[in-house]
Amino acid sequence: MNSDFIYGRATLVASLLTIVFLIIALIMQYGFKMMPCPLCLVQRGVFVLLFITILSEYLSRNKTKVSATFRLFSVFFSAAGMGIAGRHVWLQNTPASELPSCLPSLDYLIDTFSFAQIITKVFAGSSECSEVSWTFLGLTIPEQTFIIFFLYFIFSLIKFYPFLHQGK
Repeated sequence: MNSDFIYGRATLVASLLTIVFLIIALIMQYGFKMMPCPLCLVQRGVFVLLFITILSEYLSRNKTKVSATFRLFSVFFSAAGMGIAGRHVWLQNTPASELPSCLPSLDYLIDTFSFAQIITKVFAGSSECSEVSWTFLGLTIPEQTFIIFFLYFIFSLIKFYPFLHQGK
């Protein structure tokens, strides 16, 4: 079987899985009334960016430089997602007494503060980011998200690797 065919199918599956993860997040929010903290919302945004780049890479798979660019973006976004989820895991393992009591809503932050201030406040965390409201197989949602981003990172590196050695 052609490796391009396998990579193409794997890329399509990876892009569809990001949609599945986003749907699960929405079901948890609206179906189970589990309100996401600001870091959860940022991680969702990274999933959307990852979906866009992976799907774009799939759609441009015959254009080598364009495809390589999208593969590089997917490496970057999956690494960023790992960093954000890692920070969230760290916050969950920090005693709530050492974190700010709560953050205003993300809408209020956007209306009131600059982008840099919003990022600083969101990543500083709050007690709501340290709450563990649900686990599956002994893992919290941020731990599961970290693993998912890690798997996307490995997948993206494997797909980008051939472009590193082209022309050598």
